Amino acid sequence: MEIIVLLAGSVILLGIEAMTPGVGIFGISGVICLTLAFFYLLGGGAAAIGILAAFYLVLAAIILFLCWYLPSESRWNPFVLWERQKGGHKDAAALEPEEDWLHRTGRTLSPLRPAGTARIDGKRLDVLTRGEFIPADRPVVVCETEGNKIIVEEIAEAELEKSAERNGGSGL
Repeated sequence: MEIIVLLAGSVILLGIEAMTPGVGIFGISGVICLTLAFFYLLGGGAAAIGILAAFYLVLAAIILFLCWYLPSESRWNPFVLWERQKGGHKDAAALEPEEDWLHRTGRTLSPLRPAGTARIDGKRLDVLTRGEFIPADRPVVVCETEGNKIIVEEIAEAELEKSAERNGGSGL
């Protein structure tokens, strides 16, 4: 009778583990119940312990083999991009060197909250602010560059016009 109760309990616990997210308490309890049921089913002696130990060692060896073999087999892992990018290609997000954008002016094309789009020296660029909101169609200046991030600040219209005159009309 206890074998049937343990088997039913293990099925219920493993079903709960399969259906609910968790840390594995139900799954571990289900495996323990299943092991005890097979222990009693095999006679409950030293031979049963040996058979169960051998079963779990073989199971562990199979799992380790699969963990070692399957990640290197591409047909078992369709979510990994196996081709590598050749060395001659540029990154799509790569920009000109940082000094080229520093202190240049432009206008926001979209609201910056804090990220958005601006036209700086005739180029449409993804830009960031330092956290403040800047509405669309406002003058900005590049105050910092960090890799491919361009950080801008809002400036007054007069400063934009002065910058445009200094740069030969290229501030917008």
